[in-house]
Amino acid sequence: MRNGDKIIRTPKSVQIHFAQKRRVASTSLLNGGTREDLQAVFNFDEIPEDSEFCEMLAPTYAEHLGLVCQDLGLPVTSTTGLTTAVHMDNGVDQTRDYQGHEVRCLCTGGVDVNGGRFGDPPGYDEWVIEGHEPGTVNIILLVDMDIPPGGLNRLMIPLTEAKTAA
Repeated sequence: MRNGDKIIRTPKSVQIHFAQKRRVASTSLLNGGTREDLQAVFNFDEIPEDSEFCEMLAPTYAEHLGLVCQDLGLPVTSTTGLTTAVHMDNGVDQTRDYQGHEVRCLCTGGVDVNGGRFGDPPGYDEWVIEGHEPGTVNIILLVDMDIPPGGLNRLMIPLTEAKTAA
């Protein structure tokens, strides 16, 4: 990116490595929240090569994310990330210039069987894995300007609306 951040694509992941300190708002269970100490962000396709179904690598999703992070060679304590059942080559990568700033959106979406919205019956319960149908809409939005923490929280609203529309 123009700001020096590196986007690395592999068949199983998209990784963003920050060139310097960044303010990040993440909904991930791995180092989520509003943070300024992260070095990287990832989106990982966790469908095994020899199966159609994702398998948890740990008892909880937070621990699972940490193991995925390790497998990607990223520092667990300074990385946040998401997983999906969507192949990375089916993702979307769009960049726009807005008043001299680069705005880039990396998105994967797979909701063939479990598309829903707030208020629908839950499709996933970490404690009751049986019957879970994979499907996510993961959005990584990169903006090369300093957005204050309150602005990042406000930005979650249209991103959530975009996920709902998808």
